[in-house]
Amino acid sequence: MGVSLETLSELERKLTISLPENTIQDEVDVRLKNLAPKVQIQGFRQGKVPMTMVRQRFSGKVREEVVRDMMQEVLQKEIEKQELKLADYPKINIQSGLDKGDFCFEAHVEIIPEVSVKELDDVSVDLIESTIDDGDIQDMLNKLLEQHKEWIEVDRASEKGDQVTIDFKGYVDDQAFEGGESNNFKFVIGEKKMLPDFENGLLKHTKGEEFTIDVNFPDDYGQANLAAKTAKFDIKVHAVEAGKLPELNDEFAEKFGVKGGLEGLKQDIQQNMKRELRKHVSQINRKAVFDKLMDANPIALPNGLINREIAELQHELYHRIFGPEHRDNEKIPDFPREMFLEQAQRRVHLSLLYVEVVKAHNVKVDPAKLDSMLEETVAAFENPAEAKEWYQKDRNRLNDLESLLMEEAVMEKILEKAKPSLKKMNYRETMEYANRQNGNGETQ
Repeated sequence: MGVSLETLSELERKLTISLPENTIQDEVDVRLKNLAPKVQIQGFRQGKVPMTMVRQRFSGKVREEVVRDMMQEVLQKEIEKQELKLADYPKINIQSGLDKGDFCFEAHVEIIPEVSVKELDDVSVDLIESTIDDGDIQDMLNKLLEQHKEWIEVDRASEKGDQVTIDFKGYVDDQAFEGGESNNFKFVIGEKKMLPDFENGLLKHTKGEEFTIDVNFPDDYGQANLAAKTAKFDIKVHAVEAGKLPELNDEFAEKFGVKGGLEGLKQDIQQNMKRELRKHVSQINRKAVFDKLMDANPIALPNGLINREIAELQHELYHRIFGPEHRDNEKIPDFPREMFLEQAQRRVHLSLLYVEVVKAHNVKVDPAKLDSMLEETVAAFENPAEAKEWYQKDRNRLNDLESLLMEEAVMEKILEKAKPSLKKMNYRETMEYANRQNGNGETQ
């Protein structure tokens, strides 16, 4: 057998392997002899078919099987011998000998790079810390009051903050357009859920009025046939309603099923906000640390791993759109690769570094921290004891919590040699910052 290894690029290798004809033929003979007792050919009893006829009838197919099996076996052995860590399946190119003679093939492989992590010795890393104050809790209470606002019909012209019920029909160049008509449509003026011209056009009108307004669609409007166009909308007002906030008292708190009246509701809100804040502060800080780690460790990224990540991201998007259920016949749409490329590259880059940090420092999850995080997680459920039992029945259900703690442990290990710089943010700033990050892709 002949073997040669050629380096094509930083991550590409070519193995050229040849198998001598006599080695192949020896195995073909063995398999034909094992096959002969099972062969059935008309005119002969089973097991009595002449070997020449067995060879004539089956040698071609058996040789193909032998060549395929030997190729896989010798390739795997050479990959192990050469200590090649593959990023993707080998691409095989048969050179000669498929039917007769020495069999020769090439295997083009992409390897995972050897990674030696440069740690963040004395590197400045911007982190955040955040707390919740009474004002944050009051803001959340105000949102709850807004969500439970009572709408009362009023006999006056509409104002900002009122809810109006209308019929409308839109026209562009005197032609009605799809999606431009609705009856008994409700919306609150000023919530910015409609185009500005539409909302402003509904101000200072009373129940029963019928009128027409002009609405300018922006240049980047989602429907191309409406972008940069001016539409006329015929409007009829059925109702104008003013909002009345409920009183913030124990009776209001009872709506949420918490014990202890208004004070109990405040405590429940505070605990939920603390959980949410902890999650987002950890998320933001992990991203900051891991970004610095990647900046300090540029590496060549295997296309095979990137392609796999893109496929996974496409799959995730499919289920975000069509629901979490998995189906045997589900077909993932051909989402453009460009949508996922940057995020996939980040995942691959970070995962290669992450694995090396874990190995270098033998990073492990503290069981006590896992127990603590589990308690914190189930506290958000209506029945914490039942939720905890559900998690503990299947160890796999704890994987997400354990993975998060592992990332935090890796972050802490990296920060031991870095120079963290803390910036204080309030609750609102932290949540807005986290939402901006999430809007731009993964944060970790």
